[in-house]
Amino acid sequence: MVLPLLAAVTIALCGVVVLARDAVLAQGAAREGARAVAVGGDRSLAATAARQALPARRKATVLVSHPAADLVRVQVRVWIALPYGAAVPVAADAVAAVEPGTVSRSGGGTGGGTSGRTSNGTTSSPRPS
Repeated sequence: MVLPLLAAVTIALCGVVVLARDAVLAQGAAREGARAVAVGGDRSLAATAARQALPARRKATVLVSHPAADLVRVQVRVWIALPYGAAVPVAADAVAAVEPGTVSRSGGGTGGGTSGRTSNGTTSSPRPS
């Protein structure tokens, strides 16, 4: 009677550890993407930088937006398959100040626009402001 309960608790704790680890990885990926755009990179570089910060073959969605002319926001969403078959999303975002004198090559540095790049390399259309 105690052994099945111990096994269930162990599996649940493994899921919590996996979830916490992937949340930290997603946050690091969002920071890398925001940093890439903030130092003068193209918005597409944000998706590339974020993907490189994640483990290989990890599917993620990366969205890049400029909430203000001097800020860039990168959102990363990763789906995590837990040991007992459930899949949950983990999302993280990072905001960085755009370096003075730099202009995003695809966004023009004007702010307000949003574009997204998914894990398979396709780009979503800009949302109306």
